[in-house]
Amino acid sequence: MSEEEGSGVLEEEYDEGSTRDIWAILTWTVVGVTILLNLSLIFLLVIKRNLHSIANKLIFAVAISDLIYGCMVSPFFVENYVRLNWEQSLAYCRFYTFYFTFHDVFAPLCLIALSIYVSLKFTGVTAELKWKRQIYIGLS
Repeated sequence: MSEEEGSGVLEEEYDEGSTRDIWAILTWTVVGVTILLNLSLIFLLVIKRNLHSIANKLIFAVAISDLIYGCMVSPFFVENYVRLNWEQSLAYCRFYTFYFTFHDVFAPLCLIALSIYVSLKFTGVTAELKWKRQIYIGLS
């Protein structure tokens, strides 16, 4: 009696193909919607010529970052984690790791800076400060 037979564990073969296909379709759908929304946001900001304020510049930067993320990083995710195709080059894997980390730090920091800027500007806390402009530039 072999060790596998005596363990009492029955291994069933499970076909993950349909589950992985659903996962890939849902991932590509979310990526497509994200890319369309970011393109429409960028289009609106550029067409309306509304990139003069610090808030809109930060929103524009995050939208560009999300667009690059959706075009460069998400396909890597689908191919490697959904399709289990790990045949990418080491340089691309390093780029993926770098940009994934960069995006996950950059977007929240921009949004935190934007919320601080908006709260300082519109509550009037900095209205009487002599160095108001330098504070706003430093936060952006």
